[in-house]
Order: sequence, then C-alpha cells, then structure tokens
Amino acid sequence: VKNNLSLALFCAGKLDEAIDISLEVIEKDPRNIHANCNLCLFLNERDGVKAGQEYLDRIVNLKTQDPEEIHKIAVTLCELKEHSMANLILKQLLHYRPYDIRVLHYVAASFFNMGKFKEAFRYWDKIRKIDPDNTISGYYMRWAQDCINGKREGEEITYHFQVSYAEVLRRVKELNGI
Repeated sequence: VKNNLSLALFCAGKLDEAIDISLEVIEKDPRNIHANCNLCLFLNERDGVKAGQEYLDRIVNLKTQDPEEIHKIAVTLCELKEHSMANLILKQLLHYRPYDIRVLHYVAASFFNMGKFKEAFRYWDKIRKIDPDNTISGYYMRWAQDCINGKREGEEITYHFQVSYAEVLRRVKELNGI
C-alpha cells in the first residue's frame, strides 16, 4: 500500500513525500523490490542519475523468482534507459510470460535501443505471429528493417506498446483520405 501511495504522490508532483515513504518501506524491508525501484526512479528524477545509483545497484542484484517483481525491475530499468540491463531482466521475464505481447515488445525495444536491429526485428516478428492483425509490431518491424538496410537511423524508441505520434498522424491522414 505504501509503495502505491509513494507512486501516487510522485505522480501528484510531491516528490519529497514520495521519497520519504519509500525510505520508510526500505527501512522496514530493505529487500522490498517495489520500494527500491520507486526510490531509484524518484531520486533519479529529483537529483540525477548518480543519486539513484545505490538503489539501481540494489535492484539489479536482488534475486527473485516472482514474475511481478521481475517485471517491476525490468520496467524500472527501461524507464532509466538502462537498455542492456533491462534486456537481461526482460529475457528472464519471458521464461514466465513467453507469449506476452507487451513483454515481447519491451525485449524488442531494448534490442533496438542497443542498436541490435536484427534481434529487435525477430521479437516483433514473434508478436506478428501471435497476433497477425497487430499493426504496432508491423510498424516497428519496418522501422527495424529500414535500419538494417541503412535506410534509416536507429534513434531511441519508447518502450510503450504504441506507434509514434508521427505515425498516428500519418494513419489518421490516410483514413481521412479514404
């Protein structure tokens, strides 16, 4: 409950209160993955990357077999743009959720953000095979293929399972034309 409260306070812009609550949770339970992840994000937001480093080191070294906790660590690493570490944790998560489209996208995005476009393409292709009507995976597959072929630069992409704003506008314009 306190971890959720700290997240709510963070979203409400009450960063110092959110940090205090996370510290209170960690004081009682130093291995609490959610509190450590939250604190890492909060300190990073408030004071910069170095401020959250202690908690980043903690979360990557905390061992868990709980898929929800693994997911929390992975998402935290994605938010911090720690693509290589996120990739390792996400691949662990795939052992529990091998057909989860969002997890597959996270893995693909982490590969893409590391400049490993062929690997990213393979994971988006898995999504296409699971859900052939999924247009999001197709969009990213084309983008990865363009990077592989040297037709496009590999800029960093978001981990959110959605197309870019520019692509949304292009699709709306196309629909309006029809």
